[in-house]
Amino acid sequence: MEPRHGAALLLSLGLHGLLAALFLWLPKEARLDPIELRPTWFEIVEVPREREAQEPLPVPVPLPEDPTEEAPPPAALIRTPNRERPTTVALVEPSPPSGTEPGEGGGTATSAAPTTTASPTPGAATEPGPSSGPPVLTAEQRRLLAPGAVASAWYVPEGPGPSRRGPPASAALPGTERPTEAQIEAEHSGFLRARAMARSWVSRTRAEPRRQLDGTYVYEGHAFRAVIHRDGRVDFAQHSAVDLEREFDLSSGRFDLDALFQDVYRYERQRFLDDTEELRGRLEAEHRAQENADALRRLPGRLEILWTRGSRTPAARRHAIFELWDQAADDDIGRRARQIIERFVRERLPAGSDDAYDPAELRRLNADRESPTPFSPY
Repeated sequence: MEPRHGAALLLSLGLHGLLAALFLWLPKEARLDPIELRPTWFEIVEVPREREAQEPLPVPVPLPEDPTEEAPPPAALIRTPNRERPTTVALVEPSPPSGTEPGEGGGTATSAAPTTTASPTPGAATEPGPSSGPPVLTAEQRRLLAPGAVASAWYVPEGPGPSRRGPPASAALPGTERPTEAQIEAEHSGFLRARAMARSWVSRTRAEPRRQLDGTYVYEGHAFRAVIHRDGRVDFAQHSAVDLEREFDLSSGRFDLDALFQDVYRYERQRFLDDTEELRGRLEAEHRAQENADALRRLPGRLEILWTRGSRTPAARRHAIFELWDQAADDDIGRRARQIIERFVRERLPAGSDDAYDPAELRRLNADRESPTPFSPY
């Protein structure tokens, strides 16, 4: 063992021995006498209210020692029916009768019984009581003087009482029913989905294609180039071309998703289509109206070519003109096309001529028509 460890051990032993000697040298503590517990009595005194402080307090009436004796009730205990409130009566335990009792040291102690009187009640008849001895309360008087009866006599309810019995406290009020677990989960899922789809953290601008001189619209995005034609069609062209040689280059960890037939910019293109839906619809409507106008303008020349050119017979050419009339739509453009065809028939195939439609031919053509309107050019 090292010298420093031995010195520390000797010092510790010396200190412990010194503390033990001091503890033995201290004198013993004096024994404490046991404390005698005595009962303590408390008297609760109720301070009268301000309006009752001015009224004279009733004299307490002692209770009889023998409950078998009966005595007429004093006038102070009789309740009158036409009073604002019942008379307050205090009960006090009776003192022992006067006499001489031996006390400590050979002396005598004299105690006199207190004299109790009852305050007369206004309007009540006073009956003479016995000359000696405390009065005895009957069962009815004891019931009237019970603490619960006295407390209920002073209680005056204010306001109308309940008209009907209400629901139990545990019952749910109308409109406060607790939702079920399925409803809570559905509401929570809907809230999370709405917050996730809102994407408030993403700030994006609306796609605005630029109009070109030829009537088309061009949009240059970070992922693709889009061209909107005059008829509303859209052509997309990606900026990055597909590199098939680098498709499965596992050594470098790179591959082309487009070569794997995966559309990585599908969301971007759909967003562009949503942003330009109104523009494309307007271009399509304008293009359709222009095409219809051009078709009506070219229809007389087409009918002229159909009637004058070719080696078909007049009956076959008349049947071709009827089919063109029957294929017209039932909208405004179709009605205008039928009017142009019927005018051409009246001008180039007038009634009574060798090339005109005869009644039998018209009946046969109308029997096979698809249009709800009959073919009647004359």
